[in-house]
This record gives sequence, C-alpha cells and structure tokens, in this order.
Amino acid sequence: MGKLIVNGKEYLINTRLADHVIDGIIEGILKHYPQDATVDFIELF
Repeated sequence: MGKLIVNGKEYLINTRLADHVIDGIIEGILKHYPQDATVDFIELF
C-alpha cells in the first residue's frame, strides 16, 4: 500500500497490482492537476 500526495491531497494506492495498472490509476489522478503540481509517493507497507 502506498500514499500518493498531490498538492497536499492524499490518495491510497494498492501497490500489489500490476505496474501498468498502478500507472493507469496514478495517471488518471494526475490528469486533474496542473503539470507543476507537487507530487510525492510514500510506500506504507
């Protein structure tokens, strides 16, 4: 499980999925933010 933080808003991401699925989920979230958004990812467990 990981936490994606975009401009202070937190999203939980299931990291047990295939990489291409995780990429699609994150891209879907990031498309709603400007390109200069602050993005961080923290691996929880």
